[in-house]
Amino acid sequence: MAGTTTFNKDLDVLGTIDLNKNQMIQMVLEVLASAPGAPVEGQMYYNSVDETAYIRTSAAWLDLGELGVSDGDKGDITVTGTGATWTIDASVVTYAKIQKVAANNVLLGNDNGTTQDVQELTATEVRAILNVEDGSNNYTHPNHTGDVTSVADGAQTIAADAVTYAKMQNVVANNVLLGNTAGAGGIVDELTKSEVLSLLNVEDGADVTDATNVNAAGAVMETDISATPSGRIIDDDTMATASNTTLATSESIKAYVDGAVTGGMIYRGGYNASTNTPALDTGSPVLQKGDTYTVTAAGTFFTIEVEIGDVLIAEVDSVDAAAEADWTVLQKNLDGAVIGPASAVADNVVLFDGTSGKLIKDSGVAISGSNTGDEVNASTTVKGIAEEATQTEVNSATGAGGTGARLFVNPSTLATSKYTQKYAATFGNGSLVTFTFAQATHGLKFNPSDYAISVKIVSTGVDVECQITTDDATGLVTVDVNTAPASNAYKIVIIG
Repeated sequence: MAGTTTFNKDLDVLGTIDLNKNQMIQMVLEVLASAPGAPVEGQMYYNSVDETAYIRTSAAWLDLGELGVSDGDKGDITVTGTGATWTIDASVVTYAKIQKVAANNVLLGNDNGTTQDVQELTATEVRAILNVEDGSNNYTHPNHTGDVTSVADGAQTIAADAVTYAKMQNVVANNVLLGNTAGAGGIVDELTKSEVLSLLNVEDGADVTDATNVNAAGAVMETDISATPSGRIIDDDTMATASNTTLATSESIKAYVDGAVTGGMIYRGGYNASTNTPALDTGSPVLQKGDTYTVTAAGTFFTIEVEIGDVLIAEVDSVDAAAEADWTVLQKNLDGAVIGPASAVADNVVLFDGTSGKLIKDSGVAISGSNTGDEVNASTTVKGIAEEATQTEVNSATGAGGTGARLFVNPSTLATSKYTQKYAATFGNGSLVTFTFAQATHGLKFNPSDYAISVKIVSTGVDVECQITTDDATGLVTVDVNTAPASNAYKIVIIG
């Protein structure tokens, strides 16, 4: 089974087994014909003669089947008197736990005198206890119809549409409306004309064609548009007479906007510098000041190297021959950009041109040959100089040789290294229970937590389960046992 250890032989345990609150599955007690000798408290066994399980307690063997119930709350009952008294707890006997009744339509009670058992009583027996006749007080209230209805003794309800205008309360005054201005939940009241006008938020005698009210509200009447009263409609292409109380004609608005955008930047589209499309640096392109293009393919614009994302802006109105002076070029990568020559010789060394740090040039010097003195040392990712390790360097785990180069190990040197691959030794003296094996003793180099360590009985070769701890910092291996082994009775094997 995955995740378990199988002991395919008897296991002689000299210490304590801590199951950490886990199950002991398919466990069988020790089977003996009589009690074992030199027992300890808590020891158990199964007697095959009387077929009884026993536990050792208070210096005697106790039949497990005769163990009493301890005092305490056991759920629905409470045990006291060292298991002698069992008391049903209050309110725990639910209806479901009561004996089932033998007949239907019965009540539980008693009519046989005091201190009698509860019994099932019939309806006749219950009426005798209550001193009432069969069917007594069986009165049915009549139903009502009309404007007010009811069913039996239920609530009385005014029928829908039953309260006509005539049945409503007469109004006290003339020229009133029914409503409410006292807030939600108030009663209906008679409202005067002024109260209704206030509720509707309208003036007395209000007229929607009242020009004074319309103009005061900031609105425009049809007559305002046709007759331009009081200069409210202006026709001013410069908007010099505009104010917050006038309106402009559509023609004057268009003329003002057209004049405002004259000379602004106008995006004309993309420019392919590789094919000069559209033709901007040849022929006689028609330009308007502010014409703007974005470079969509890298190339040369006149004598300027441009890349995708650069911007071209026309600075003049022109129909003359194309000229670089007619344009402004915005390059997106100017900040920190390094510019090189149009061409260079392969494998030549690159030099900075000037002190700006943004211009480079071909030095004209090529690197060739080998062993030029600047070769790098080898690493796990770079090819370079390596040096064979000496025996001393291997034994001391040196990373770099005398020249500073990375070391490689010859197999013959590694075979004679002080760091062996296996260590074995016997131990035990009949008294010690802790044994230590220093790195200088076992000779293994790597972290001992990675070692495979086992302990065996020398005479039988059987594995012994011991507590083994390691210290990666010092290489120390420690073995702890509960019972001291005899002289050289145990053997430790360490594989590194």
